[in-house]
Amino acid sequence: QSLVYEKKWLFSQFLSAQIVADYIALQLTLAPNLKDSNFRKSLKLGVFETFNSILSLNKQDNISGIKLICSGRWQKVRSNRKQRFIYRLGQFKTTKSMSYLDFGNALFHSKNGSTCIKIWILYGPTKL
Repeated sequence: QSLVYEKKWLFSQFLSAQIVADYIALQLTLAPNLKDSNFRKSLKLGVFETFNSILSLNKQDNISGIKLICSGRWQKVRSNRKQRFIYRLGQFKTTKSMSYLDFGNALFHSKNGSTCIKIWILYGPTKL
């Protein structure tokens, strides 16, 4: 249980894309009884609730967009093919000169295969 991050402490200090990617990778590698309750049900619900808690705790940040791509084999499927999950929130225009882009990725291996998680967080003048 010492490996499980506390969301309130972790995301209230600062928001880094690498920390968020490591948190999602950790939740996918843990045993089902140690996972966060939202990640036990599905990856989509876990990611959605994680980003909702991040945005509710970081009201002062000017986050204008979030993009997450999770590709690989994180759960057992009948066809044994890789899966792909894409999550977008807000506007994600990187051509603006006043925006700051933060990138983080995490790679983990499970008994089903390897999975890569990539996260882009865009800071800009408009808020979510």
